[in-house]
Amino acid sequence: MESARKCVVVFTAALLLSSCTVAHYEIRNGVTNASQEHGEPCDIKYSLYISSGSRTNTFGVRESKEDQLEKLKSKYIESTNEVLNKRGCTATYIITEEDANFKVRVERLLTISALPQEWLTGLSFGLIPSWGTRRSEYIYTFEDTKIKKKHNYYIDEKSYNHLILFPVSLVIFVTLDEFNVYETALTNFVEGS
Repeated sequence: MESARKCVVVFTAALLLSSCTVAHYEIRNGVTNASQEHGEPCDIKYSLYISSGSRTNTFGVRESKEDQLEKLKSKYIESTNEVLNKRGCTATYIITEEDANFKVRVERLLTISALPQEWLTGLSFGLIPSWGTRRSEYIYTFEDTKIKKKHNYYIDEKSYNHLILFPVSLVIFVTLDEFNVYETALTNFVEGS
């Protein structure tokens, strides 16, 4: 019973100590000529390739394990189907890239280490504010082979750190949803095609 209480205290402290950061994802280069019309129904056979890893300043880059990639792939397939079905398209996932008329490539390289300016905030226990951008956390590449259009979306993570942000810091669980930003990028590409 005593160890369970200690675990709860440690878990709660870990949540609260990291909770003075507010972050969100930002698409760096969307397609600007996107139209809002849905147009004619379409039949899309898409392939999906995912590479994933994390990087730290100390240990460098580590690739994700195969079972983690499979879970991510199934979530990305679900998100892709949802976006394309909303557009009135029939979406079919194809394993081989050569048979697909729509190719999706997801590159995830998440930075786990603190940015240099965040060290100052941490060492001052949140009294000194900092903000920073982790560039290209995600790179989404969409290619429509029927109309020969291809575009890369670079997703940056912007974070703001300060003790004053403590009351609104739980917003981070909503704003850092990689599948939400993926769906936004895919919708932007499909509507701009």
